[in-house]
Amino acid sequence: MEGKRIGKYALLGGCAGIYYAFLYINPYGGKIGLSELILQLSGNRADFPPGFYAGGLLNLMMVLLPVYVCSAYAGVELYRHYCTASVFIFSRIEKRLSWYIPCVLKILCYAILFEVTAVITAAGISLIRHTVTMDSGSLYLCLMHILIHGLYLFILAMLVNFAAIRFGSSRSYIAVISVQMAFTTLLLIHKDDHLLDLVKYNPMANLIISWHIADIQVMQNGMDLIPFAFSILYFTAIALLISVIGAVIVRKHDLIVNDMEEL
Repeated sequence: MEGKRIGKYALLGGCAGIYYAFLYINPYGGKIGLSELILQLSGNRADFPPGFYAGGLLNLMMVLLPVYVCSAYAGVELYRHYCTASVFIFSRIEKRLSWYIPCVLKILCYAILFEVTAVITAAGISLIRHTVTMDSGSLYLCLMHILIHGLYLFILAMLVNFAAIRFGSSRSYIAVISVQMAFTTLLLIHKDDHLLDLVKYNPMANLIISWHIADIQVMQNGMDLIPFAFSILYFTAIALLISVIGAVIVRKHDLIVNDMEEL
């Protein structure tokens, strides 16, 4: 069973990589560095990072579409144990935290697996279609992309799970994704220089790799707004907070009272 779930996340990541390779990685002259390829996986158009305008932010949301699809699938990893088919067994688990912690770690691993598979697939297809070169800082940017986007996917999945447990699944996913779109829209206000220092506290800004600070040639056209260490610590703190709140929810709830027939 576990092997099948791993295979499904790898398949989702592979589909995401295909989506990126054909819709977003189209270099001029048929040649692209791996670092530039990574930047295009987080909203860059060629060498140009997304700016504080509607077109660039819409492109960012479209780039994140596979992540949102995967979060819908990962968003039932905990919730499914609360459905009527599983609750007879689940409600009799005495040490809920002993069950909960491994489940949380699995969701984190699934999120990282999705991102790794997506990057490898996108790069592999690009190697066939174009000339991809290893350039300075490419492996570092690849690692940062996987960690930051993997943590973000983990956070989304946990939010969907707990919202579904608490309120039912039908509206929880839509609510979580709507909040992400609201955060993306809020980026428009940061074009005001007085608010630029606050942009790092918007989760969506942390997903744009070219907005980070790094002494790498391909990043010279970037925004230099956010340290990579801040994004990783920021998302890690949010993930830990959600996991702790989730532990409280798991201990207190035995059966979903809304939409029990779903899923």
